Amino acid sequence: CTFSMEENEKVIEWALKKFPEVSLEEVGLDLPCAIDGLTKDTIKTKRVLPDKNFEAFFVAKLGKLK
Repeated sequence: CTFSMEENEKVIEWALKKFPEVSLEEVGLDLPCAIDGLTKDTIKTKRVLPDKNFEAFFVAKLGKLK
């Protein structure tokens, strides 16, 4: 996984603009090493920072609008 905003939050922002039928949903991830996404539009995503139990990763949950 990368810490690059271009490979995480910016990809989600692009997908939301490209596919208006897709929405970003809240990620239910309660870890002490997890922080919210770095941009206003991706606040519902999570970044998991590396610690003794985890390597770094990025999580986003997309849903299809009805």
